[in-house]
Amino acid sequence: MLNYKVNVYRLNGARPKVTKGTGPKHLIYSSQFSSRTPVHLLHQLILNRLLVEQEKNLDLTYTIEVNAVLDQFVIDVRVFSTDTVSVQVERDLIEIIEREEVRHIPALEIGKPDFAEFAHIVLKVKEGGPRLSQEDTQRIFNESGVRGRIILHKERIDSHEPSHSIQLLIGGAEKCLYSLSQYQLDPLFRKHGLTIQSLNLLPFDLFMIRDKIAMLSSADASQLWIDDITTSKNGRSHQICFNDGNECMTVICDLHGSIRSYKCS
Repeated sequence: MLNYKVNVYRLNGARPKVTKGTGPKHLIYSSQFSSRTPVHLLHQLILNRLLVEQEKNLDLTYTIEVNAVLDQFVIDVRVFSTDTVSVQVERDLIEIIEREEVRHIPALEIGKPDFAEFAHIVLKVKEGGPRLSQEDTQRIFNESGVRGRIILHKERIDSHEPSHSIQLLIGGAEKCLYSLSQYQLDPLFRKHGLTIQSLNLLPFDLFMIRDKIAMLSSADASQLWIDDITTSKNGRSHQICFNDGNECMTVICDLHGSIRSYKCS
């Protein structure tokens, strides 16, 4: 059985430049459940329905983000239209999700993995390239000989873009990941149709930062997952988004892990 959290957002009118701008007021459906359906199949069912709708409504665009967080799956579906998103497509998406539900579960518990350092990799999947699961990318990474575990595998499909991207957050013991290089990993991923857009080492405890954010926001730390990471071009600051399914908490840290700014949306 697999644990899922699925959120469906709808926004009528102009699509925002930053699609993360869709918040609770745009949420039309959310469910946490266990299912026997593999994540790649549930993802494809949702994508197929949106592709059919896009043939009818050329103004419709969408993003689908699938986050594999420590063997639990968070799927965010965002649908946009300059006209009006069809009520039928909303119903169909909800029906697809409800059909796969076996039983509802309480809020996801992420826990606190015991890692000393982290690496963040952004991969670009060539157009028409294969769909890779967390197990696939873990297997490719293992070929490097470096010991590390993928704790976040985030695949993002945007109807505006011909290719899609995968973010990996890798945790390791002290001094396990410091030798990682793009030169070392790029040939391994290229064999599978992936190119490395960026690779950054995060030499600080992300889960310690999560605990601080939980205190600032009065959130339950065990229910916060790392949703998105962006590193500045000079590699000296990192923007990290934590999410509990209701709110997105964003921090900017320096390369030592000190929090420089914080906002909640």
